[in-house]
Amino acid sequence: MSRIFLTGATGFIGGHLVRHLARRGEQVTCLVRKENALKGSPHIKLLKEELGALCDRELACRLISGHDYVIHCAAIRGEMRLPWSDYFKINVDATCSLLEAAGRAGVKKFLYLSSVGVLGTMPLRLPASEDTPYNPDSNYHRSKALAEKQVIECSSSGLDTVVIRPSITYGPEDNGFLLRIIRMAEKGYFPLISGGKNKIHLTYVDGLVDAMVKALDSSLGSGKRVYTIVDSQPICFKELIEMIADSLGRKVKIINIPSKTLLFLGTRSYDAILGPVKKSPSLTMSAKILALPWYYDAGRAKRELSYTPFDTRKRVPETVRWLKENGWLN
Repeated sequence: MSRIFLTGATGFIGGHLVRHLARRGEQVTCLVRKENALKGSPHIKLLKEELGALCDRELACRLISGHDYVIHCAAIRGEMRLPWSDYFKINVDATCSLLEAAGRAGVKKFLYLSSVGVLGTMPLRLPASEDTPYNPDSNYHRSKALAEKQVIECSSSGLDTVVIRPSITYGPEDNGFLLRIIRMAEKGYFPLISGGKNKIHLTYVDGLVDAMVKALDSSLGSGKRVYTIVDSQPICFKELIEMIADSLGRKVKIINIPSKTLLFLGTRSYDAILGPVKKSPSLTMSAKILALPWYYDAGRAKRELSYTPFDTRKRVPETVRWLKENGWLN
């Protein structure tokens, strides 16, 4: 039985991870802002504290003392319109504080949940891998890239670290990307650029959790250990919408938008003029996700972690059914 310090346990990915660890019999200390459904498990201890408080080096040391592993999943997300200083404080400085505390406490391993977004919405090379150059194109992903670099740097100074980079993750209890796409499709039509021929690459949450646990258990030597985690194959966006339509049992008309140039001109204008007023997420970023190809190579994770990817074509319909049966859809 190991003692694990976990941030982000109340999030989608962290929630799946902490329940998996508890089922294994691990003792998990979770940093949370408020108590929730995690309360009551004999294997889970809740510490009520704001993520930003971890910037206090001495507090971070006290919290981590006595733990064998640190898993850092928490972050402020890209959908928020916040100043760069907030992203830096919460996503970068708090990570640096945790790294320092982990080194002083002598933890066995520090696992950092990053994102393929550090390579950009559209990576410079496809399929993108751990060797693709950084190219973050938002404050959120810029902060994740800076934090990730700090984690990697610490791996050469005695602290055993692992970086896990999933793509957009989906599954039961997901209230993010896939749920938004499904709710758009429920209207009976869906706009796609150039017919939705662009390839995209998703990550099923159980596969991600499995990869994180395997990375925690792995005995590979220290060094630059970064792993891309994605499903077995990318799919075309049009196929994703068709799968969702079949799972919903309804027809969804594809509305073709032929010009990427006009689309991005419109979304950038909205972001510049109305976005700050309405404090809404970036339309340009959403348009890039819909219109551009983004797919990845998980070969390193397969070789070194024995990671077994899931099949998007099977797991998306299962996720849609779960969301329907549990009242998440109309």
